[in-house]
Amino acid sequence: MKKIILGAILAIGLSVNAQAYYECQATSPSAWGIGQANSRAQAKNIALNQCASRTPGWQLCVINWCEWR
Repeated sequence: MKKIILGAILAIGLSVNAQAYYECQATSPSAWGIGQANSRAQAKNIALNQCASRTPGWQLCVINWCEWR
């Protein structure tokens, strides 16, 4: 019985953690980008790269916010 309860607790814990991620948004005066990843640094890089690919060379992309979801 203890093994069944422990297994259920682990399954619930793993399913909750599997859905959690960082989400960040970067914007420039003319574009934006959103990044989602397991690490905050990777989510920031994705958002900045998406923003930069849509932004003219003379404008700068900055991170507006990052959240754990």
